[in-house]
Amino acid sequence: MDQLTVLSVLCWVIWWFGFRDNPKSIESIALIMAGFAFNGLLALHLWMRFIVLPLRTKKR
Repeated sequence: MDQLTVLSVLCWVIWWFGFRDNPKSIESIALIMAGFAFNGLLALHLWMRFIVLPLRTKKR
């Protein structure tokens, strides 16, 4: 999860400082897609860690 957090933040920081002026370039679109992918994976990991797994342990 730490790696996903670092990759997500790094991706958005690079996009903000390097490509926000030209959001229609292929590099900018690739960084946006990578940022959303990292954020989505991080959200799924957090969902599993704090919602799904605690509910499973309560049922047992």
